[in-house]
Amino acid sequence: MEALQEKDPRPFEDLFPEFFATIEKKIEELAPNLSEANANYAMVQHFSQKIKECAETCPILFESLKTEYYATKEHLTRIAKLEREMSEDEQAEAGK
Repeated sequence: MEALQEKDPRPFEDLFPEFFATIEKKIEELAPNLSEANANYAMVQHFSQKIKECAETCPILFESLKTEYYATKEHLTRIAKLEREMSEDEQAEAGK
């Protein structure tokens, strides 16, 4: 984990807060009862732990994952911005 800490000292959960928040929200939406939500949450925690272990044993892979995550996030942000601009243009066109 030392190699990773040199590049980004934040804890794993802090690197991908939106990822975990989205998963937790989806679990709440999909789980009709508390026991199912707890089971799903335990599964997410299990996979989160496995990802952390991978980050510790293979920091190069983890750095690659972070790079892909941020590139994808940036790409989706640009798409949303373009869609918003197109929608505004269409509304302006309809208002003429």
